[in-house]
Amino acid sequence: TLFRMKLSNAFFEVHSHFFGRYDHDYASGRMKASRRTVLEIKSSQPCSFDDIMRLFGRPVQDLLSLAADKPATIRSILLRPISATTATPNAPRNEPPNEVHAYAAFRGYTPEPQSSPQLLFTLNDMGGEDEATKRITGWLRFYENDRHEAWPLLAYFGVKYMPMRTPIELRFFLLISGIEAWSRTRGKSRGRQCLRSRIKDIVTSNPWVEDAGPPQLQSKAIDDLIGWRNYVAHGDGKKRPCRSKYAPLLKLTQLLLRACLLSDLGFSECEIANITKKDGWFRWLQERLSDVYA
Repeated sequence: TLFRMKLSNAFFEVHSHFFGRYDHDYASGRMKASRRTVLEIKSSQPCSFDDIMRLFGRPVQDLLSLAADKPATIRSILLRPISATTATPNAPRNEPPNEVHAYAAFRGYTPEPQSSPQLLFTLNDMGGEDEATKRITGWLRFYENDRHEAWPLLAYFGVKYMPMRTPIELRFFLLISGIEAWSRTRGKSRGRQCLRSRIKDIVTSNPWVEDAGPPQLQSKAIDDLIGWRNYVAHGDGKKRPCRSKYAPLLKLTQLLLRACLLSDLGFSECEIANITKKDGWFRWLQERLSDVYA
């Protein structure tokens, strides 16, 4: 057992299992071993499978995607009926239940099946088991009852799962709208109506942006982000940035929205900067921004 977390409405437990099997040549004595990590979710009250996935499965999947910086997929699900956990002589295990519990196994996608993805952060980075439980509890609340606070999450992970052929303008607009939504609900400019104030607060609250390019990058990037956003949203091309800036601005917007989500998990500005600079895309961003803003 790697991790346990008890919430008011559910109990989480992460298990790591080793499996071994012999080769076809039993005389060789060789055995192939593999490991599988499984998340077990036990709801404190009976609930439908849809509710389990909405309230627990998807939030954990998104959290793993954020940590690995790669889409994490649900590879398999094992459903266990409630009656299987409360079997008695008068209520056999095969009694059909109305609701189910679920086990879910998550695995991050990597081009090489034998390799593990490099994580941007771990449970230890979140302060250990007790502190991580507190932070993850807050993360799960964003998914309750389809609250509007979940839109930044939907925008970020929606772009993550998009095919590469998706127009860059669409990906950018989803990301920048996620930043705006985050700023409105829990940013420094909460309640303000000015687009520039919202974007400026997000950019200036991330000091790593200045390290990503030449001097005065923050003010230039703010102008181009607003100009591109207004062009995509309203067709206003007066301040649209040149196309050579599209790719680095898209990646910058993605990293800014991810910084907002890391802030939701309780990471400080310094910790977010360290996580961002550890990302392999940061060096690419530095090179591209230095070229287009030279």
